[in-house]
Amino acid sequence: MKDKIKISPRDIPKLPNGTHTLEPNFFVKVRGNSASYFVRVQRNGKRSDITIGSTRHITFQIAKAKAQEILSQIALGVDVLAQREAERMAREELEKIPRFKDFYLQAVEDRRGVKLWKSQKHYDQWVATLETYALPVIGKKKLNDITRNDILRILRPIWKDKHETATRLATRLEIVMQNSIYK
Repeated sequence: MKDKIKISPRDIPKLPNGTHTLEPNFFVKVRGNSASYFVRVQRNGKRSDITIGSTRHITFQIAKAKAQEILSQIALGVDVLAQREAERMAREELEKIPRFKDFYLQAVEDRRGVKLWKSQKHYDQWVATLETYALPVIGKKKLNDITRNDILRILRPIWKDKHETATRLATRLEIVMQNSIYK
């Protein structure tokens, strides 16, 4: 029978390719110049690995603490794999939400189709006001992250001097944001 060698944190950078046991259910997988910590668990009789992170970004002590936390949750009956899958799916959904700069032109186009503007000038005015005043403030924000305060940061600087423009811009922003709800 082969004796198990205790691996210390200092040994990890020198380990050969493969999977190495650090503690029961706590492993490090080495592949070339990269290595990752993971926990191995059983779920419905099937073996699964839960990645903790790269050895370059997480210390041994932190990885060990995370491994113990995961194993404790499993011992309490928490389905950690299902929880992680749900978190991954939620992140993917958030990534699908467009930024204002990627969305506003489509919203204006949709408005153009509904309102049936008689001239290109109306479209151009909508786009120009949104690009001039809104894009610098909220262009990079995801639509679901835009707040009332963001809208006020757009409108306040022009409210007194360009009141008509500010009023029209407020309406245009409202229409663009309402359009985003239905996308």
